Amino acid sequence: MQCQLQDKAQRPCRFIICNEDEIRKHCRKKHGWENKQKGRPKAGTKQDFPWRARVHCQHFFVRGPGAQFFEVQAAESSPVMPSGDVDLDTAKTALKQAMQQAEEEARRQITEPEEAREPNPWLRRMGWVEHLGALDLKELRALVAPVKDDEPELDVLCRAFDWLIQDA
Repeated sequence: MQCQLQDKAQRPCRFIICNEDEIRKHCRKKHGWENKQKGRPKAGTKQDFPWRARVHCQHFFVRGPGAQFFEVQAAESSPVMPSGDVDLDTAKTALKQAMQQAEEEARRQITEPEEAREPNPWLRRMGWVEHLGALDLKELRALVAPVKDDEPELDVLCRAFDWLIQDA
């Protein structure tokens, strides 16, 4: 089953799991979803859930940071191939542009790193991704850049702040 809701940054959630209890738990915890239906479903009624069932999936690792499921193509379906003549150079250029755009977008987003690459467990505990996830990473880097030589007032404020912290 694959979650069909969006994360806090309004991106589609990519969570996939094979257990219905786990997908319910994910939807409640991560997205605040509530099941409006109480008790057993009535015969003939359609249930509306925020996940897609019958998702073909697999995973590379059983445990650890890379243990999440990902969707794969069903064995009985055939891949969609373009028909007719295809201009290979145009397709390569379009693919390269799309990849560059995706990489640039990924660089601008704050995402939760793999646990093994986390620089500090304190950052994970504080939930920095949830607090900063919707902000632009490039803009944040500009805000925390060192004080420049042409900003003497800001330099004085930063030194005063450092003294205040040291005395505390």
